[in-house]
Amino acid sequence: MTILTFRDFAGREGSHFSVLDVAGNVELTLEGVEMVEGPPSIEQFSLFFSGPAAAQLEQRTYRLNEPSLGDVEIFLVPVALDGDRIELQACFNLMVPTE
Repeated sequence: MTILTFRDFAGREGSHFSVLDVAGNVELTLEGVEMVEGPPSIEQFSLFFSGPAAAQLEQRTYRLNEPSLGDVEIFLVPVALDGDRIELQACFNLMVPTE
């Protein structure tokens, strides 16, 4: 299993991710990548995606594909509806190895 870090997503805002494990062609756009202040022993960050509300994406783990990252599994939570768009968030809390 690949461990995704802040650096994997930083600067990728606007990238498109295909949702591979749902019926139909669903594409999400990475709208934001935010580092969260926390203890130095934990890397905390959030990803914010938007996609078509008609896809009715529920809270769960999805297999996504982005050409340069390949296939990744990310737990997404719907956080808002904005007209015909849904906004989703993924939160990461990673232990930072000590030296």
